[in-house]
Amino acid sequence: MRKFIALTPFLLLSVAFLGVYPATDTKAPARKAPPAPIQKVIPGPIEDRPGTINGAERPDLIPDDVAYALFFNFLAGRRDQGERNSLKSYIRQQPLLADIDAEALMRIADEFQVAYKAIEDEERELAAGGHNRSSTVAAKFALMKNRKLSLVNEKAGALPNFIGTDGAEKVRRHVMEHVKRKVKIAPPPPMPRMD
Repeated sequence: MRKFIALTPFLLLSVAFLGVYPATDTKAPARKAPPAPIQKVIPGPIEDRPGTINGAERPDLIPDDVAYALFFNFLAGRRDQGERNSLKSYIRQQPLLADIDAEALMRIADEFQVAYKAIEDEERELAAGGHNRSSTVAAKFALMKNRKLSLVNEKAGALPNFIGTDGAEKVRRHVMEHVKRKVKIAPPPPMPRMD
């Protein structure tokens, strides 16, 4: 009888313990909702506004000065050696530019960018001045636009002095055949109606 009484508390504690902490494999796991499938949203092509000039379709409609300005700005501003080496590698991979002095191209592009930014700073200052759109202000903007055009033509015209006539011709072909095809020019947004 003593054995029965001694085992009874042990059995009661064991049953109580198992009731509180059931074995993990005795119960079926709770069903979880399956994860929602991941849906990728693939954006469609962005529609161009009417009047957009697409250089991939009509490179002849992209002005030369715009293409040269983009090319010079792409080359400019490479300060650390890693960036310069990366750009040199890019230039070597371009069939028309492979044998051109990359350092000379970057020097011309840096000079271009400094002068171009100075003109743009003047434009921003004039625009931020809160001036009315008078004929004087419009004339100043037109003058700055002509200065930009002259700067592009000056730097493009100076290429033969730095990279030779053959090199300048290869750059011209690269700009006309490659850069222009990557450019889109959107028309200005429509002016709000003043009723």
